[in-house]
Amino acid sequence: MAQAFLTPYQDNEGWEGYTVREVHEKAKTQYRMIPNVVLINAGTNDCRLGIEPGTQPDRMRDMVRDILDNVPEVTIILSGLVPHKDDTIDACAKDMDERYFQMARTEFRDRKVVPVRLVSAQLRDYSGI
Repeated sequence: MAQAFLTPYQDNEGWEGYTVREVHEKAKTQYRMIPNVVLINAGTNDCRLGIEPGTQPDRMRDMVRDILDNVPEVTIILSGLVPHKDDTIDACAKDMDERYFQMARTEFRDRKVVPVRLVSAQLRDYSGI
């Protein structure tokens, strides 16, 4: 059985099923906690629901900029999107990955925004564990 990595700081938030805009709105309520690291993994649901893919990177940019402007000394880890078994959703997710990474490398290169790619050699169904 795997053991969780425990730190003295267990405060975290995560919202399954939210779109980028919904994550942004929910995140605003947490700025008061003044996190030093924010991990953003958002966008797959926008792809799944077909929510304006052309403007999805703009919504992500708005969220990243808003966090940087409102949380002093924060480092943002901008995660690539999780691979999806549906080819259409996966294609959208891969496109968003590229657009998110380009944004992080150009618009936020002088800020603490770290793009991270999620890569899986083999996707497995662990739902029975």
